Amino acid sequence: MIMFMSIKSNKNLKLSQLFILCLVVLFVTPVSVFASYYTLPIDTINDSDISLFGYFDHDADSGEKVRYDGETVFSYDDHHGLDYLTNEIEGKEIYAAADGNVRVVGWENPMNHSQGYGFRMYLYHGSSSQRTVYAHLIEDSNNFDVSESVIRGDVIASSGDTGLSTEPHLHFGVYDCDCTTDTEQVDPYGWSGGGSDPWPYNTNNYLWTNASPSFVVPISGTINSNSIWGPNVVHLLNGSITLAASASLDIEPGAIVKFQTDTSKFLISGDLNVNGTASSPSYFTSYKDDTVGGDTNGDGSATSPASSDWNYIQTNPGSTADFDHAVIRYGDYGIYTNNGGIINVTDSLLDSLYSYGFYLSSSSVNIDGTTIQNTGNYGVYAGGSNGPLTLTNNTFIDNNYAAVRFLLGNKTLTSYGNIASGSSGDLGMQVSGTMYKDQTWGDTQFPYIITTSGMTISSGKTLTLDPGVIFKPQIGASALYVSGTLSAIGSSSAPIYFTSYRDDTVGGDTNHDGSSTNPTAGDWRGIRVNSGGTASISYAKISYAGNYFGWTVDSYGGNVDIDNSILASASVGFKIENSGTGSISSSSFINTSTDGVLNQTTATVSAENNWWGASNGPLGKKCSPEEDPGSGVPVSSYVDFCPFITATPSWP
Repeated sequence: MIMFMSIKSNKNLKLSQLFILCLVVLFVTPVSVFASYYTLPIDTINDSDISLFGYFDHDADSGEKVRYDGETVFSYDDHHGLDYLTNEIEGKEIYAAADGNVRVVGWENPMNHSQGYGFRMYLYHGSSSQRTVYAHLIEDSNNFDVSESVIRGDVIASSGDTGLSTEPHLHFGVYDCDCTTDTEQVDPYGWSGGGSDPWPYNTNNYLWTNASPSFVVPISGTINSNSIWGPNVVHLLNGSITLAASASLDIEPGAIVKFQTDTSKFLISGDLNVNGTASSPSYFTSYKDDTVGGDTNGDGSATSPASSDWNYIQTNPGSTADFDHAVIRYGDYGIYTNNGGIINVTDSLLDSLYSYGFYLSSSSVNIDGTTIQNTGNYGVYAGGSNGPLTLTNNTFIDNNYAAVRFLLGNKTLTSYGNIASGSSGDLGMQVSGTMYKDQTWGDTQFPYIITTSGMTISSGKTLTLDPGVIFKPQIGASALYVSGTLSAIGSSSAPIYFTSYRDDTVGGDTNHDGSSTNPTAGDWRGIRVNSGGTASISYAKISYAGNYFGWTVDSYGGNVDIDNSILASASVGFKIENSGTGSISSSSFINTSTDGVLNQTTATVSAENNWWGASNGPLGKKCSPEEDPGSGVPVSSYVDFCPFITATPSWP
């Protein structure tokens, strides 16, 4: 490949001095996440025609040099910039390396276009008090004129072959002043050779030494065609950006999406595929986030990213969005669904969001292996009336209201393997509303927290609870109302718990108040089975209910069958009324102050083989005339309590 020269016109260099070299393209892996001030002026990342060939000369000797990362590279005498080959093609887009103002546009020597830099542009960057030069451009290809402002990533001109050049290329240089003085030129890559830098004018500011330079592509309007966003590129979104319904977008590992203002958002109507990896995630973050993609807003450390720096990613009806190993941070929300869309999120991180990690409305959502932390409201808020939600193996940390808020409606919930921790918000899943879909719940370390507005299983629908599930209703009127079917079948090794929000002995410190509160009788209302409803409860412990009505379980016109369970710490353990039916067996009544079983119907209720808190049976009752009356928990009339257990069972 013929080497080219990018030197000032007053350098008396003959073309006969040029020589042939083989170009070896070296791909550089960033060695740290430190961000440079200037981004790439030409797309060496996505365009295979473009390669960096000529480097900055530090010691005024031509030949091989040691590059910033230790590789041996080519430079030549008095070359104080970087040369990017374009594979003998003119017309490649040239980008502003930072925000700034146009100082110079035009020919270096209007009378001789073959001299020096040929047609060139100079930009001044106030944040660094430096100039950048873009040389050997196509004549009059400039998109900006003198005194006009540019922003990082603006297409300012097209590459050419003007001036002293032997083939099409871009010469890019940096001046450490608002000037064009030769001795003020500096190397963006800095110096890594042995000893001190031979170039005495170089500075240590805004260099690319610690990380490969990134590349910025401004994005606006609507994406109408299938697209790919590649790695090590900052895609800068300003305003509302839409992925059209007819288009797909693949975001590759290492790609970076930054949102420029607090109203910037990404609206998905087509197909979005985010394909990050564990070692190279894809980022959605703030314009002020310098830890990935560089100091894109060019202000050094003057600003730092924070929640609410941008809006959200929104899915619309008919869209699909798959996120794998994505990092989404510093927005108002992470992902917002606008009454539709299919969303799959795996092995990702949502962090530092002003309101919600996910705000879901009538969409199909699967979230697996993802960490959702530091949100102002909920990690996941699932409203709307339709759409399944699957939450598996996720970690929730410090979500201010609760890890999850699930409004039942006409949608299903599948959850297992989730955990929550932190010093704020309910450490579990708040649930409320009426359930109109059959479903099975299986989380065993992530309590289901019925809110004070209550939860209802509608007629004809079934809620199945797996062994080990924990319910911890909030303090007050929170209750589980059953008009359909409740199947709560635990096991001796994995019982199902219905207990107080303040009970730290199961499911952890759900209200994160340490030991400042303790559970007591009447903390929550209880389980009521309405007319037409049925409940099968086995190997369950139901504690601290009885708010307002006094009962733990109430067969209010429905049918309730309980076995191998514990009813504890309430005024009434099991109440039957309003033509309800039921039975209880092989169970224990502990600290029920008024009645273990209170039957307000005239049909006898079977309550055999239970532990009544004393070896001689229920208070004042006996199974045969010759026995002494019992001293245990009271029972009402129309209760068949014989025979009873005479010793405390191992379980319950």
